[in-house]
Amino acid sequence: MSDEKERKFSFFGRNVEEIPCFKSSFMTGILSGFGIGMAHFLATSRVKRSADFGFYSFITITLVYWTYCRYKWSKDRFIYRQIQSGLQKAAVLEGTEKDPNQTIKLDEA
Repeated sequence: MSDEKERKFSFFGRNVEEIPCFKSSFMTGILSGFGIGMAHFLATSRVKRSADFGFYSFITITLVYWTYCRYKWSKDRFIYRQIQSGLQKAAVLEGTEKDPNQTIKLDEA
């Protein structure tokens, strides 16, 4: 059984596990849509309208959360790349005259 190839769920030809924010966005949307639909049903007892509320809530919440999560992910990724670039430059310049950590002594006379 361990030799069997694991089945991967693909979405538009891409593995879902590789898409940032996919799982959290859809889980949040599904649970929120279900909760809003159930709450609307308990308040009004109208099945079709409650299902519509739940579905539209799912779509709206998923898109809003996806947008927020991807924005935050992109912003963090940009910052991490800047930090990584700075660390690489510091490693290259370490021990040279242009060392960013080297202190300048003014009393060398």
